[in-house]
Amino acid sequence: MEGLLTLGGLLLLVIVIGVPYLLVSHARLKTRVGTLERDLRDLRRRLAETAPADAESTAGPWTRDTEGEAPPPELAAETAP
Repeated sequence: MEGLLTLGGLLLLVIVIGVPYLLVSHARLKTRVGTLERDLRDLRRRLAETAPADAESTAGPWTRDTEGEAPPPELAAETAP
């Protein structure tokens, strides 16, 4: 019987201390996430403002037109019968 009372007391202690701790922790995390979302929105806005208007100047090597070009020698050797 004493074991059940001890277990009940520990459970009550966990509830009394744990629930307020979790509520405060959750509130702090909500604040941090809100700040991060605001910062991300500001960064995206600044990036959109500084992005060049013409997309051709930002095209990388992966976007160039490769039709009609011969494959690189190492690939040509692999595809040959």
